[in-house]
Amino acid sequence: MKLPFVFVVASVLAGCAAGQARAQDGTEVKDEPGTAQQASSDRLAPNRADEPRAKLWSLERGEDFALQASIQWSEQRKCITCHTNGLALAALAGSKDRRYQELRSFAQGYLKRFIIDGEKSTGRRGAVEGLVMTTAMLTISDMETTGKLTPGTRAGLRWCLDALSTSGAFEGWLQCGWAPFEVDQHFGVAVLGLALGYAPVSDRQTESARRGIKRLLGWMRKNQPVNLHQKGMRLWAGSRLDGVLTAKARRLWIAELLAVQREDGGVALRDLGEDWRRADGSELSESSDAYATAFTLNALREAGLPTSRPELKKMAAWLKRAQRESGRWFSRSPHHDGKHYISHAATCFAVMALRGEG
Repeated sequence: MKLPFVFVVASVLAGCAAGQARAQDGTEVKDEPGTAQQASSDRLAPNRADEPRAKLWSLERGEDFALQASIQWSEQRKCITCHTNGLALAALAGSKDRRYQELRSFAQGYLKRFIIDGEKSTGRRGAVEGLVMTTAMLTISDMETTGKLTPGTRAGLRWCLDALSTSGAFEGWLQCGWAPFEVDQHFGVAVLGLALGYAPVSDRQTESARRGIKRLLGWMRKNQPVNLHQKGMRLWAGSRLDGVLTAKARRLWIAELLAVQREDGGVALRDLGEDWRRADGSELSESSDAYATAFTLNALREAGLPTSRPELKKMAAWLKRAQRESGRWFSRSPHHDGKHYISHAATCFAVMALRGEG
C-alpha cells in the first residue's frame, strides 16, 4: 500500500521550495525549485503542479516514469518506501525492462540486509513499514514475474507474520500524520493481507502462518475501516484473501466509493480521508485528484467491477486527461507543499488502474 508519497519510510521528507504553482482548484502550491522540464539524464524533474498535460496519454510513459523514479529513489535514498519504489514493484510486476529487474534486485537485497542478515535498522531504514511494504510488493512481483516466491520473499512473509502483535497489527508502524500510508495501522495490515492472498496456498498453511493470519483477520474484524482509503485497501486485499471482508461490506464499500465520484469523473483526496489534515491544520482540496482517482479506480477494478461501467470509464477518462508530459500523474501532497512524492504513488496506481485501456 501507505507504504510513502509524502510519506517516506526513510526520514527524508523535509524540504520546501521556492517555486509556486496552482492546484486545479486555484490553491497556491509551493514546489521544488526549478521547472518541470529541468530533468538531466540521471535526475528526474521535480513533481510540479504547473507541469503541462500530455497531448496524448501513454501507459508506456507512465511506466517509464515510475521506473525512473524508483531507480533514482533506490540509488539516492537506499531504502524502500511505500510511495515510490515499493508500489512500483506491484505496478510494474512482470515487466521485462532491465530497470525493473534492478528494482527487484534492490528490494531483495533490502530484505536480505535487515531480515536474513539481521542488520540493525538506522532511522527508518530497516523499520517495519519498509520491510512490510517490500515483502508485500515483492510477493506480488514474484508471483506475477516467475509464479513462485524467492527464498528471500518467503523469509520476509514469515518475518511479517511474526512481527504482528497479539492484536494482529504492527505496533511499531510509523504514525506521523503523513496520510495515507503513515497515519494509522490500517495500511500495513491491509497490504500484508493483500500479499498473503497472492502467496501460494502452501505458504499460508504452515502452523505459524495460520496463527499469523488468524491474528491479522481478527484485527480487521475488530477494527473496521472508518474512511474510504481504508475501505479501498480492504477491497483490494479482500479480492485476494478470504476472510478480509464480507459480501455485504464489499457491496457497501463499492457503493460508497462510487458515490464520491465528482462531475468531472475524478475523485478528491479529501473524500478518501475526511479526517486527514494538512500540516497547517487546513482541510484537503475538494477538487479531483490523480492519486484519489487512480486509487479508487484500481480498488473498484480489483473488487471485480467491469471497466465497461460508466463510472469507471469516466474515472479512466479523467486520468488520461490528467497525465503530464513527463508521464507522471501529479498529486498535491496531503501534508505540506514540497516534494509531492504522492505523485509517484498516483502514477503507480494509475498504471495499475489503466492497464488494458486503449
